[in-house]
Amino acid sequence: MKKFTKITSCVIAILLLFSVTACKKTNNANSTNTTCTHSYTSEITKKPTCQEPGAKTFTCDVCKDSYTEEIEKLTTHSYTSEITKEATCQDSGVKTYTCDICGDSYTEDIEKTDHDYVVEKVRPASCAIEGINAYTCEDCGYAYTEEVPKFLKHEYQCEVTKEATCKELGVKTYICDICGDSYTEAIAKATHSYTSSVTKEATCDETGVRTYTCGVCGDSYTEDIAKNENHSLTRNGNCKKCGFNLVVELNMSEAEKNNASKLATVFSYNTLLTDNSGNYIVRFALSSRSEELDASALFAVPALIDITITNSNGLTVYSKTREVKSSDYQIEDGVLCANVKINVEELKEKDGKLSKLYYTVYIPSYIAFPETELSVPAIIIMPDLPDIIYEYDYSGKLKTGVKITDISYTIGTNGYFYLYFTGEKTYDQKGDLYSRGCSIGFKVYDEEDYLIVSDKYTTQGLMVGEKFRDDDDYVTTKLEPGGIYRLELLNVG
Repeated sequence: MKKFTKITSCVIAILLLFSVTACKKTNNANSTNTTCTHSYTSEITKKPTCQEPGAKTFTCDVCKDSYTEEIEKLTTHSYTSEITKEATCQDSGVKTYTCDICGDSYTEDIEKTDHDYVVEKVRPASCAIEGINAYTCEDCGYAYTEEVPKFLKHEYQCEVTKEATCKELGVKTYICDICGDSYTEAIAKATHSYTSSVTKEATCDETGVRTYTCGVCGDSYTEDIAKNENHSLTRNGNCKKCGFNLVVELNMSEAEKNNASKLATVFSYNTLLTDNSGNYIVRFALSSRSEELDASALFAVPALIDITITNSNGLTVYSKTREVKSSDYQIEDGVLCANVKINVEELKEKDGKLSKLYYTVYIPSYIAFPETELSVPAIIIMPDLPDIIYEYDYSGKLKTGVKITDISYTIGTNGYFYLYFTGEKTYDQKGDLYSRGCSIGFKVYDEEDYLIVSDKYTTQGLMVGEKFRDDDDYVTTKLEPGGIYRLELLNVG
């Protein structure tokens, strides 16, 4: 027992001595040993895995004393997945998960895929029968059919199976292109197709009659034609029908009566013209000589002129007796002549172009001249003026500007016509002193608004502010005699 106690005491003494002397450091040759208070830093010296634990080593930064500590094994694996069997519409697939570290693995099912159907219309649906669609899987061949409902609407095509007239309703039939189903609907009666004719000419003492007759059913009605001023005059100016006296109506002065007594003939001087306001102008000159038109033998006295205009169908569209005063005479190209204007708005409805003009001049108590027949020319109704017309270059920039103040025209015997432009240049892209022509666009339309001419005219070279008068453009499009046309001005570019 004493022996054991001694041995124990010796071991304890050795351990105490070791603990005192084991941790010492020397800073230099003169330093003294001191006891170390450890300052450990840790480092993982073996990483744990899903198979083995790891190790963390703690080392004293001062005396390099060290010890280790176990790190428990990882509780989770590091799996990566891979499809090891593709799923189809018949079989499930397989996805395998394998641990990259230890090789542990497990699998899970992949659901079957949907069928990959191809659709075939075995029987199309229509308004008459249900349709059938067949569905077949391209992968496994599984197939089934499905019924498609009928269409709710028919596909009708319509056809007029009986034309409507002014006597009977028409019929429109609708037939389904698919099933043949059909129905009909009524077409309202058509309007009458009337043509008119003068069944009784109006005179100065009786109204006339115009009869309208339907060319389909024969229905007809009439309307009165107002009394006119076409008197049947004697040499003394008295109407044989109604007693109208022109001598009283004209109320000539003694000097005018004296001139009238010398009258030998009536000359047609440019008798039927047109102006720019939509007027026809009937002209005549009174002369004391019958051989030739001598300006020195012409004079002005009051007169009456009976004017009748017919169209190409022989219908009268204008019939009036017009009074001519001494103030209605003026000198035209050195010739003293009367000017009687007829506005196109005064012409009655006409079916056909204007054709002939007839006129008779009366000088009461002295002479009644025989009827003169003339062909009616075309007339061009001009636009409102002044108007500024612009020309643009190819890029859309303004190039020139010109103000049109007047337009006139003449029509040749061949139907071709001249347009005469008067105006002033107002703008030039290259400056006021740059001289060049200005383009003027124009179109001409007939009575039914059909385009017959589309053209442009370029003036002579002009600087801004310079004016031009009666610059002419020759248009080789024929105007029909008696036609009424309309001119429009347009920008160019």
